[in-house]
This record gives sequence, structure tokens and C-alpha cells, in this order.
Amino acid sequence: MTSRRLTAVVAVIVALGFGVIVLAQGWGRQYEGPLGVPDEAVLRMGVPADIGSTWTFGLILLQNTGDSPIVIEDVRADRAKGLLVLGFSAVSSASIPSLTSISPGYPPDGIDPRDIRSAAGFLVPAHPDLSDPAQAGLDVELLIGITVTGTDGASLGDITVDYRVGDKAYRHVYRHDVTFCVPASAPESRDCQPLDPQG
Repeated sequence: MTSRRLTAVVAVIVALGFGVIVLAQGWGRQYEGPLGVPDEAVLRMGVPADIGSTWTFGLILLQNTGDSPIVIEDVRADRAKGLLVLGFSAVSSASIPSLTSISPGYPPDGIDPRDIRSAAGFLVPAHPDLSDPAQAGLDVELLIGITVTGTDGASLGDITVDYRVGDKAYRHVYRHDVTFCVPASAPESRDCQPLDPQG
């Protein structure tokens, strides 16, 4: 076998192996897990933004309705367009006065940086009774850092969270459709309403 053919065969084997690994990561994961709440709404909103501006998207509250802690394994922005994703962080709701919403900068102002950690590996305590105000501090806010790069606008779609409870693997998809209209000085349109300055 020539060296060129051998190299091609090795490349194919490596590619196939990588594909198997990627597929295997999704195998065995269940969608009906303790993360998420019944009748979860689809978030649709628009934000005027300039190219190069950095934002924190923080409207995802991780609520563990089970009886055991959750460990976050991976977070992905599956349909991001015209955006550079800077990172996925998490913070306990007990450490923040209110949800971050969508705020300029990353990480956002108003949160002690010492309270913010990588989302991967973050533990979400059990919060079985969502109606109990005393348990509200058990929730975790997901913070997604993004920079707008698209000259024709940008969008942030579904957010996928892979997590584990003991030896069981789960996946939850938060349905979102957030549009960033470029530039921020452009006239308002039907698809992009200004962000409330109060957040």
C-alpha cells in the first residue's frame, strides 16, 4: 500500500471514529428529566445591537424539579448565527438580586465574579416544590456570553443542556429565538423591539 493511500485510509478511520464519539455522546440520553418546568414558554425577542458589542444572555433559569442534585455536563447554542459565543457560565440565584435578562458586557455587572463559574460541572440542587418561595434560592441562572459579529444582524436560537443525575444522562432543550438587529441606531422594525433599559 502506498503512503498516500495509507494516509487516506487512516484519515477515513479517524473521521469515522470521531463520528462515532459524537453520536455516542447523544446516545442513552433521555429528554424527560427533572430539568425544566411544565408548559415551558418559547422566548422570542429582539435587541438592537452594534457589531462588536458584547452581551450576556441570562434568561434561562435552571430548575431541578427532582429529588436529587443535577450536574451540568455540557451547554450548546445550536442555532447561533452572526454571533461569537464567548462562554457558558452559571450562578446560583441565591447570589443575585434578580435575573440578568439581556445585559451589555460579559460577565454582567451587578454579580460578584467570584459567584460565577463555568456551567460545565455546575451542580443544580433539587427544587421539588416550585411553589415554595423558600426554595427559590436553589435555582441556577445560566449566563451565555456573546459578541455580535454579523453585519446583517444575528440570532441566538435553541440552547441545549446535557446533564446527569447519578448514573442517568439527560438532555433538555430551551426553545429560544432572540434577534440582534444591527446597528442599534437602525429604526425599530416589527422583528426587533428595543430592550427595556430596566432589564
